[in-house]
Amino acid sequence: MTKPNDLNCARRKYLFVNLFVILLVLLLVPEIGFSKTITRSCKGAEMIQYEIDGKKYTHTEPFRYNGKGTSKGRVPSPNKARVRACKAAAEQAARAANRDRLLKKVCAKHPDSSGRILFMGGIGSSKGVKKTHGVSASSLSDKFQCKNGRLYHRPICGNGKKEGLEECDNGPKNSDTISDACRTDCTLADCGDGVTDNGEECDDGSRNHDEIPGACRTNCKRPYCGDGVLDYHEGEKCDDGNNDPNDGCYQCKEE
Repeated sequence: MTKPNDLNCARRKYLFVNLFVILLVLLLVPEIGFSKTITRSCKGAEMIQYEIDGKKYTHTEPFRYNGKGTSKGRVPSPNKARVRACKAAAEQAARAANRDRLLKKVCAKHPDSSGRILFMGGIGSSKGVKKTHGVSASSLSDKFQCKNGRLYHRPICGNGKKEGLEECDNGPKNSDTISDACRTDCTLADCGDGVTDNGEECDDGSRNHDEIPGACRTNCKRPYCGDGVLDYHEGEKCDDGNNDPNDGCYQCKEE
């Protein structure tokens, strides 16, 4: 016959085993039972790190991006949620970061200087948590120059932008053979460039000449009677450069 004390002891063991199993399930599967989720936010900003004359600087734009992060579990971690939020905010800011726009702010601080970009991207910051995201100088056009407080771009003929001393720039439409086109050195079509443009009668480039018979003239006109050159190929017998009928040469014919 089972004694009462033995029965109570068996019951206690049974209850203890059941409680242990329940606690084990709660630990292994935190979303069951007392699982919670917390959300934290983090502010993000665009940033650029650069170097001028060996000295390093950081410029950060005002915080304008907002990242959200969560932590789940029986005891959710606010710090983990902030870390995730700051990472998201930094990634948002990095996607929006624009090289020239940030460098314009840099040039306002350093009016006449040259430097290089060390890092460009975004930063997320909240209660001691900081995360950055972006690209290093190795994948950027990292050199920059400031003149009179503005970002200076060296003219690049052929990029489709009229810059510096360029007279024109139509990018891939620049041509040294098409009439009236912007030339490949970004100068306007002109007499002497070897292409007969609108308003020109001829253009042989460096072969234009004002003294050689039959040559296209340096004003891009064809040889003509009265230009002072005996163009015998054109049937001229004389050419004294005037139209005087009494000087022995009239209309390029000897009188």
